[in-house]
Amino acid sequence: MTVGRLKSGITVQQAQADVAHVMQEIGQQYPATDRGRSATVVLLTTALHGSELPEITVMAGAVLAVLLIACANVAGLLLARGSAREREMSLRVAMGAARGRLVRQLLVENALLGVLGAGAGLLLAGFLLTAMKVFLAHAFMRGDNIHLNVYVIALTLCAGIFSSISAGLIPAWRAAKTAPNHALKSGATAGTSQKQHEIRASFVVVQIALSLTLVVFSGLLLLTLHGMLQTDLGFNPQHLLALQINVPSGGLKGHYVTSLLEPLEQRAQAMPGVIAAGFIDEMPIVGYGSAWSKHIVGQSPDPPDRERFSETRSVTAGYFSALGVPVVRGRNFGPQDTPNSQPVAIVNEAWVKEFLTAGEDPLAQAFQNRPGRPNRAIVGVARDVRQNAREKARPEIDFPFSQLSQELQGDVGSFNVTFFVRSAVPTMSVVPQLRETLRNFAPAIAFQTPVTIGEVLDDTFVTNRMESWLFGIFAGIAVLLAVIGIYGLLMQEVISRIRDIGVRMALGATRSKIAKTVLARIALLTGIGLGAGVLLTLLLRRVVSSVLIIRHKNESVVIAALVVLMAFVGLLAACIPARRAAKVDPMIALRYE
Repeated sequence: MTVGRLKSGITVQQAQADVAHVMQEIGQQYPATDRGRSATVVLLTTALHGSELPEITVMAGAVLAVLLIACANVAGLLLARGSAREREMSLRVAMGAARGRLVRQLLVENALLGVLGAGAGLLLAGFLLTAMKVFLAHAFMRGDNIHLNVYVIALTLCAGIFSSISAGLIPAWRAAKTAPNHALKSGATAGTSQKQHEIRASFVVVQIALSLTLVVFSGLLLLTLHGMLQTDLGFNPQHLLALQINVPSGGLKGHYVTSLLEPLEQRAQAMPGVIAAGFIDEMPIVGYGSAWSKHIVGQSPDPPDRERFSETRSVTAGYFSALGVPVVRGRNFGPQDTPNSQPVAIVNEAWVKEFLTAGEDPLAQAFQNRPGRPNRAIVGVARDVRQNAREKARPEIDFPFSQLSQELQGDVGSFNVTFFVRSAVPTMSVVPQLRETLRNFAPAIAFQTPVTIGEVLDDTFVTNRMESWLFGIFAGIAVLLAVIGIYGLLMQEVISRIRDIGVRMALGATRSKIAKTVLARIALLTGIGLGAGVLLTLLLRRVVSSVLIIRHKNESVVIAALVVLMAFVGLLAACIPARRAAKVDPMIALRYE
């Protein structure tokens, strides 16, 4: 990684061309090691936040989808309310009121609703932000500086007013353009035109489609997170403690392997209830460490543009037992592996698959060492352990701490290691005794709080969990709004058609047939909305999955199940309006005005 500052007036593209030319010249000057290598120039902000900004964009898209559902909901309800006020508006027009003035009146009413809604939203956001800051402080060690400032309040109020006015434009325009003679003659049939039914139906379809999209992505994210937590990490995480040890430069007298790691490992193994204990320099499952590209004795080195790398770790002899990782071939490290003995290494199964052909014995291989030093022999093959909990294990080579020379131990400066302790008793029950052992053995060393592997996984997947929760909240709000919208629009439709229902019942229609008619209409609208939602989900699937981790092998089954669930929710929202329609008294309905 190289950091530089561009000259004034120079673009990233020009810098990329210059760097590419430099890399080409270096390849010509050192063809054996650097031919074919390349470098990429990116802005520092892109390198630091490139993976975060698209996630924020997707979350903003989910917020926008909820806002659109709310707007469709409000627009539909305002349209229904406007239909009921057609006679009022017609009377105003007949008495000389200008249509523009009526539109302004309705939009002012909508703006007032927007201000009140935005104010209520800000109060709710204030309470939620307090809880969110606690979560952010625990998960990311940041977030205390997030607060509702004047810009957020102004933006929220503007969004509320703009959304409510936008949602009320069509209802206000339709109410103002109604012909006075038609509205005054229509009586109870006001608001029952085919055009108004189509507009209300379109709002229902939009709400269902957007709600299904959010529900599907929320469900897939939750299932992806569940799959990550249940995946095979390559070791048994039960009854396993992890302890980070930070040793500052000069914090130890002597050499840290013989004065700290090995004695501490032995003392921990002797504790009651402890099965095994061991050290590693780069903790697994939380991320990648160092990469090594030295080649195998007898094989040609990889060309520079197609090099294969291996993850490298340094471990103590007790590490594999502590983690519960079996050495499936060969042997573990032992007392015979000293700085003066044959250099050895243990590779994992992924390394064998990547670097050896079928039939080659990994225990007969060795890594080429620097001149004057014997080659490093492979003495064992261990089971794969994921270096990153989200991805399959990469090729890995493990070296014994015990073979570090005194010179290397003296030059290491400050360092961090992870101490694993496996117990036969409840994990946290050994923590007090472990603390006491650490305090008595090395009081000057900084030992962090022991954590279980479950807690490590929680921290590893904290971003995925936050994304899942947020999408789940958005999806829940969307479904709630869709239910309210469907219920409100259908109820208004039933009210506007009471006289029509009465006529049908007077002519012989049964109550069950009336209810079936209402349910059939919502079933049709729900089917159209779900179809549109599935199509929208498939169109957005690739975009969202390029930013958020969405992996589930039975996605089609999940989508089908959620479609059925949304269909049930839509029909459930229609039950009360359908029941009301079926209970209409024909005599009262025929006199209804």
